[in-house]
Amino acid sequence: MITDLLVASEFNRFKMRYLLVDAKSEAFDKLIAELKTKAAALQRYLVVAGGQQVGAFPETTLEGFVAAITLLCQHIATQTQTPPHYFFLRGEFPSGESIQSAEAGLVAKVEDKQTVFGEAWERVMRLGFAVTGDARAGAEDAETIWRDPRLRPEGVVVDAAAKKFAMHGSLRQTLEDVGYSPQQQARILAERPEVSEVPVG
Repeated sequence: MITDLLVASEFNRFKMRYLLVDAKSEAFDKLIAELKTKAAALQRYLVVAGGQQVGAFPETTLEGFVAAITLLCQHIATQTQTPPHYFFLRGEFPSGESIQSAEAGLVAKVEDKQTVFGEAWERVMRLGFAVTGDARAGAEDAETIWRDPRLRPEGVVVDAAAKKFAMHGSLRQTLEDVGYSPQQQARILAERPEVSEVPVG
């Protein structure tokens, strides 16, 4: 479809002018020489022998091609659960809630893939440790840590983590919910051991 659009744009997007002239007359040679000296390119003209007349064929609009390509993109977005604004962002940015609603299907797909690929990567790492003779080859409690596929404002994430901390009182779990890496969690817990685990109620 895009190829057809490019072909139509190349050959039919501009008006095609035509000339009806006597091919063997001096007027024909004079007219061709005059066209070559002007800004209008000679290839924009369709020269036909016979008669004396000047005219133009109307140009072809490209809206039909654009509409067809847009329709195909909409089908792709529906079948793949890709948010429509990934295809058709025209200066109007969706709001936070509408983005979450539009990306719900895509996020669900990503989370399913994370579950499957997470187990696979854990086996890969254990195999790598086994090849190097590392004792961690038998670590069945290994876990693949993925970045949160949801694009949420930091304030929303911190506020939700604070409410969870008020419920269960575990600083380690709260740091994990915020998105800190295990190394960052260990450093924070080492610096503040008094609040690492706070009893609830």
